[in-house]
Amino acid sequence: MRYSKVFIVTMILSVLISTTCYAKATGNPTVEPIRPLGEYSRSQFIDTYFTGKSLEACEGIWLTSDSNYEIAVIKNSSSSFPDYDYIGVVTNTSAASAGYKIGELKVMFKKTANPKAFPGIWFMASRSKENIMFVLADQNTMEVILPSGPNGSPEKTILLKVYPKIDSSGPNKNFGVMLRPLEAEEAKTLGLPEATGFMVIAVQDGSPANFMQIKSGDILLAINDVNLSSTSQLQELMKGTINSVKVYRSGTSILLKAPLIF
Repeated sequence: MRYSKVFIVTMILSVLISTTCYAKATGNPTVEPIRPLGEYSRSQFIDTYFTGKSLEACEGIWLTSDSNYEIAVIKNSSSSFPDYDYIGVVTNTSAASAGYKIGELKVMFKKTANPKAFPGIWFMASRSKENIMFVLADQNTMEVILPSGPNGSPEKTILLKVYPKIDSSGPNKNFGVMLRPLEAEEAKTLGLPEATGFMVIAVQDGSPANFMQIKSGDILLAINDVNLSSTSQLQELMKGTINSVKVYRSGTSILLKAPLIF
């Protein structure tokens, strides 16, 4: 059977057009979420990535301002995202109502010269990516700024830290350290008595704590030879002059003294 060239071309065009229309009608297939760390429950994530670890200010579990889901942020050790210093994954089951799955990659961001500003990526429920600026407003609050929101203008939402719980009030801010109470499981792992000391999350450059050579990851055990056992006691001791502190570092208790000023 012989067909004219016009007929053959018409048939080819018909197939192409119908295929294109079908693609538009069906849309993109469902994109599977990225799970760089597997499916950890909230408690498993804490035990694996936080307990006994030295955490930076942006690390921890953050709750979205609408309380829809939590995001666990850790240092990035995955070779899949070499351009980013931190990644954050969804940790709680209530995230399903917002279209997310446990362990799903939610955010990625990187360090800058500004220790409170982190440019990065926010993954939407559709798995699309949005360029975002993360700003650490304080040790318990992170602002998420979308450069161009639905109305074309910048839009901001808030993430609130729910783990580890850090006391952001009191005179320890002037001393230049960011602290949180040592968890019971952390104390047990390190061989320390329960309800002992405070984990040093961060040390401010040029602060009294910095000059005393206190380091992030240290466990603050005592101030001026007084052992620490409560937040109220810590705050009371920090109201006065701090001449010495005892910290637990790399398995050893170390006494650090304030430098003499001549």
